[in-house]
Amino acid sequence: MEQPFSSVSVRMPRDLRYGLRKMNNNAGFTAVAVICLALGICASITVFSVVDSLLLRPLPGVVEQGRIVSLGTKPTPVDGFPEGLNLGLSYPSFQHYRGASHVFSGLAAYQPLPLNLLAGEEPVRVRGQVVTDNYFSVLGLRPAAGRLLVPGEGARAAGMPAVISHDLWQRTFGLRRTVVGGAVRLNGGVFAIVGVAPEGFRGTLYSDPADVWLPVEAAPQVLSTVTPESLYKPKPGWLLWFFGRLAPGVDAERAQTELDLLESRLGQGVPAAEKPSGLQVYPGLGVWPGGLDELARPLMLASVLVGLLMLVVCANLGGLLLVKAAARQEEIGVRLALGVTRGRLVRQLLTESLVLALLGGTAGFVLALFAIDSIHGLPLGQYLPKIDNLKVDGRVVAFTLGVSLAAGVLFGLVPALWATRRELVPLLRPGAGAGVLDRGRTRLQEIFVVGQITISLVLLISTGLFVRTLFNLQSIDPGFDAGGVADLRIDLLGPGYSEARSAALYDQLLKQVQKLPGVQSAALTLTVPLSQTNGRGGLADLRPAGEAARKMLTAEYSVVSPGFFHTLGIPLLRGRDFTAADRRGAPGVTIVDEELAGTLWPGRNPLGERVVLTPANEPWEVVGVARNVRVRNRETAQPYFYLPLAQRSQSDMALQVQAAGGDPMRLVGPIRAILHRLDSNLAVEASRLDAEVQATLAQPRLFSWLLGSFSLVAMLVTAIGLYGTLAFAVSRRTRELGIRMALGARSSEIMALVIRRGLALTLTGLILGLMGAAWATSVFSSLLFGVTPTDPAVFISVAVLLALVGLAASSLPAYSATRVDPMAVIRHE
Repeated sequence: MEQPFSSVSVRMPRDLRYGLRKMNNNAGFTAVAVICLALGICASITVFSVVDSLLLRPLPGVVEQGRIVSLGTKPTPVDGFPEGLNLGLSYPSFQHYRGASHVFSGLAAYQPLPLNLLAGEEPVRVRGQVVTDNYFSVLGLRPAAGRLLVPGEGARAAGMPAVISHDLWQRTFGLRRTVVGGAVRLNGGVFAIVGVAPEGFRGTLYSDPADVWLPVEAAPQVLSTVTPESLYKPKPGWLLWFFGRLAPGVDAERAQTELDLLESRLGQGVPAAEKPSGLQVYPGLGVWPGGLDELARPLMLASVLVGLLMLVVCANLGGLLLVKAAARQEEIGVRLALGVTRGRLVRQLLTESLVLALLGGTAGFVLALFAIDSIHGLPLGQYLPKIDNLKVDGRVVAFTLGVSLAAGVLFGLVPALWATRRELVPLLRPGAGAGVLDRGRTRLQEIFVVGQITISLVLLISTGLFVRTLFNLQSIDPGFDAGGVADLRIDLLGPGYSEARSAALYDQLLKQVQKLPGVQSAALTLTVPLSQTNGRGGLADLRPAGEAARKMLTAEYSVVSPGFFHTLGIPLLRGRDFTAADRRGAPGVTIVDEELAGTLWPGRNPLGERVVLTPANEPWEVVGVARNVRVRNRETAQPYFYLPLAQRSQSDMALQVQAAGGDPMRLVGPIRAILHRLDSNLAVEASRLDAEVQATLAQPRLFSWLLGSFSLVAMLVTAIGLYGTLAFAVSRRTRELGIRMALGARSSEIMALVIRRGLALTLTGLILGLMGAAWATSVFSSLLFGVTPTDPAVFISVAVLLALVGLAASSLPAYSATRVDPMAVIRHE
């Protein structure tokens, strides 16, 4: 009699020992199963770790993150910008929202900015934020050392406080406790370090991690564009990023309703040009407002793909377990005859599957440690965060255990139920009824194989489309030459830098750098091509009275010094470059690209034409036309124009240095020495421009690598499944094949018989896979470039490849079938 349920715990060790003994007796099968599972589970753990760190796991130290929402300013309509501009909020406008709102228990704001930090002999460039005094309290953070900012602290007359990140505390100050209470110089101003943020916390933007936090009242000390007077002026300002903790019982919809009401009240009686922006509520924290979908899309796609891979692995193991179950017919029949219930047998077989799954999960976990380490620091896309906060903790271990057990049940349950449903007579009398039973088992095996082929084809076609996308993007000429160019970022943001002083320092720096040995050319630019930091302005052609109405458009622009086009190898198709004569006080000049020239003056020579920049309506004369450059992304050329640095002074510039030969990074040291002589408080952040250009291909390259890895594993597992199915079918048809050969069947006919069956399964899977791929690829069509979701070349080539794999997997069992000895079969009969 079956023991009561309470005895399950007693039987479990016995089941485990029995399962381990069975696996040891079938070492070959166990090794193949563990390898297949390890590869699939490794991929699952790796993708989960990324999704968990960026979407599921709360920011370090943040309390009840689910109650916090991001807020962004609504685009404000401005002349020349039909879609509106994000003009931010002034500090007084933000204080109005914070003071008048009742749907938030706390509303905070911050503004990221680069800082020159001097804590030793050499300055370093770090990312910082000026924040409202309740920034840390709204997040619920506790300090790792010292204290955090407290309300009203920034308004005090005594020195300004600063909070540093745990990461900066470790790498710059060696975790010394004496740092708290000490002084640090930021953009030339002296600040007192009052505390250290919790370990791992780098702000609320993954893509822009911060190391230093300063109160809003400190902005005039680190930003030349903000003065103590302008800080409190109620007109559109510079605060761009906001978040709020919803009050108890309040949802995002109700919060938005109140913010809209406050916006209308705040704008009453205010001129349109000075009307402050409203605030828009967005879910999530860690990304820019409204950026959650852009971050989630590639992560969800990766999750779906790894899910398909696990289905292939489970289908493969399900088919192999059916083979094992068929070989254990007599054992199962005897146990049933002795009174063992079907439930008891199912539990035993499931225990064996779960042990197998746990072994595969353990191996997959070990592989995942190496995989996670290999993707650490990889960007998800050009403007998406890097994968740099991964960690293996209890959540990852729990996921590994869960996916292993789920896989064990998924691939073990169907074979266990099938193996225990047979009648006693055919089980105890070999040969009696076996044909009927084999046909049932074979159909189930074939369904598993067809499913593997279908999913493998979807993965392979997806891989082909992303590889084509990557190839197409790489083949696009960006319009400039990044080879041998060093990109050095310099920021003159401190209040000591007036426009005149900034212009003088940049002029001296450029002259001295150009004289360095090994420098072929050098220039300054506000923005680097293929970045998202371009300026943006309304532009209109200026025509004499009586002519057709002027055309107006929104275009991006950069501010550059003479020699910029030569340094980056951008050809000037018409006109001239900027010169020293294009200085402040001289007539304003601009250089436009082909796209902008064709838009404003189709079929005309743009040289000598005049344009105005809105809303200031400054007039500028076109003196040159430059070749199109991919300024924001590789996909499309956009209207673009350039302004001379001497006529449009900027505080944050990038120095582009073309090396005469060799590695341009060797010039960074001498350039730092020059800058140190000019101002010992300024830091330089340097990188290779060609590396930055390659980073723009991060997302298609990442997906090509992931999909390629998944597809390779899926194709290998599918080949194993097809081979196993046909090999077992051949072993069960030994009698039939021997008689056929004894009656005169040739070896080629026997091979064709087996191969025909394998190709029939492959063809069925291909047909279903092509249909599935046509639907699946349309889902991520927005991530493709230069290739349609149903590209015939990719579909046909991948189908042919998988057909060849099916042929190869069928050939080995077919060859084995020809080695059957017909005389041995006849003697056995």
